This record gives sequence, C-alpha cells and structure tokens, in this order.
Amino acid sequence: MVKFYAGLADELILYIRQLAWWNASQKRTDKVGRSEREVKLPSRAAQALEKDAEIYYPPLAPELGYLVEYLQRLDFIEPGAAGPVRLSFTEIRSWALLSGVQLKPWEVDLLRKMSTEFVSEVNAAENPQRPAPWMPVDALQEKQAIERRIKDVLRGG
Repeated sequence: MVKFYAGLADELILYIRQLAWWNASQKRTDKVGRSEREVKLPSRAAQALEKDAEIYYPPLAPELGYLVEYLQRLDFIEPGAAGPVRLSFTEIRSWALLSGVQLKPWEVDLLRKMSTEFVSEVNAAENPQRPAPWMPVDALQEKQAIERRIKDVLRGG
C-alpha cells in the first residue's frame, strides 16, 4: 500500500513541478554599458499562449485532481521575507476549517510536499535555460533530433 501511495505522490509532484515551470517568471540579466540589470520576462505559459504553442503536462490520474485543486485554492505557496515559501500547517489548517474540507493527515503531508516542490521549481525556473521537468515523448524525440542535426552541421557532416 505504501508503494501505491508513493507512486501517486511521485505523479503529483511531477505534475506540480511542471505547473510551476510553466508559470514561473523568468529572469534575464542584460548588460547596459558597464552595469547589469535584471529583466523580468513573461512566464513560459504566457509566451506559449502568445505563440499558439502547446502547454503540456504529464498525465495525472483523475483521482488525484482534487489535491491539485486544493493546492490551487491554497495559492500554492505563502509569501516569505526572502521570497515564496511552502505552505505552513497553520495555513492549510485554517483553509481547511474555513472551506469545510476535512483533510486526512497524509493529504496534509502531501499538500506540504507539493507546495515545497512548487517553490523549488518556481525558483529554479527563473533561469530561462532550465529544461522542463517533463516533456511529451514526441517533443523529446523532436528536441533530440534537432540537437543531432545541429551537431552534424557543426561537425561539417
């Protein structure tokens, strides 16, 4: 039974990391003369929508959707002094009481883990070069084919 829940948790975590990656505000450093300034770019999701590109997520068992919804209703994270932090037990408890949702202990633990992973990926995904946590097989194969063609061209082949 524990392995079953661990597998579901892994599936949820990957989905949440992908969600954070799409929605993170990217940062780029531009050099202006001798100084540098940080420029905030639109999220990958906003850029994809602008280009009519597909926004893709890993498959998620329908039975797990309610936990993603709960995390969304909790706003994924809490503001911290140095940036976003994971949801506290107090925040989750308050939300559950006010919303009339009765959470099981394992659900609370999983919501905190999901929030931790969201914060981690949002911070890492500020780097425009950060790869997506998950890619559909066809997109991954296409990326690998492009990389091979580039290497061939650079080798003169």
